[in-house]
Amino acid sequence: MSRLISGVRSAFRRYPFVTNSAIYGGLYVGAEYSQQYLSKRWLPPAAEQEDIDYATIGRYAVMGTAAYAPSLYF
Repeated sequence: MSRLISGVRSAFRRYPFVTNSAIYGGLYVGAEYSQQYLSKRWLPPAAEQEDIDYATIGRYAVMGTAAYAPSLYF
């Protein structure tokens, strides 16, 4: 287990751009998913519940990792 953790740490140090993109993309997708979960599943009455829009979450993943993260890195 410690070998895995040390390998991940060295990869994070060696490739900070990829690390930043992955972390920021994950945060961006997590925020959108939690917002959709709360607004569509948890808050409305049971008769009005909608499904989570995974196409939108996919677009957020692309924008969060490919567009916004590089602009914040440089």
